[in-house]
Amino acid sequence: RYRWWMRGRYFAPARRDLGPVTIVGLVAAWTILWLVERPAGDASSYWGQWFGSLSILLLSIGLVLASTFPGVESWFDGIDLAAVWHRRVAITALIVLVPHFALASNPDSSALANALAVIGAVGLLLMALWAILPRLGSLAPASLRDLAFRIHDASWTRGIRGALGGYAHWRAWHRATGLFVMAGFV
Repeated sequence: RYRWWMRGRYFAPARRDLGPVTIVGLVAAWTILWLVERPAGDASSYWGQWFGSLSILLLSIGLVLASTFPGVESWFDGIDLAAVWHRRVAITALIVLVPHFALASNPDSSALANALAVIGAVGLLLMALWAILPRLGSLAPASLRDLAFRIHDASWTRGIRGALGGYAHWRAWHRATGLFVMAGFV
């Protein structure tokens, strides 16, 4: 699929590869910038800050992708693959929040900053759970798949799904993701 290295001596990716190459390039450039312009502090706090900033970068990329699917679909070889990359960067952003929480520390933080961090993290986690719940059975390991499908089909989970609404309701709430990213950024 990615054969840009075989197209000649120079780096010349196909238009459909521009999206993934751009995402990887932005992450690489951000990491290089972070290493060159290292913020003050101890090493663990430094890496915790980097993970947090990387999460914001990835979530921002995910938001831009979701907002511009028709315009960027040719950069990803179709809108379906653009949506796949949207999910990939969002999931990766949530994963890198774990080491951010474990390592980052700010002795000068305020009550407002801590509250906004909690609001952003909890909001993003709830959005992710809401997105994953309908697919829980297919995402579960083979040994737990039967249990996952039983939980998915139980009457009490159907009640929860009914209360949360269908895809249209989820999509409307999913648009609030930007507010949680903004809260975490602040």
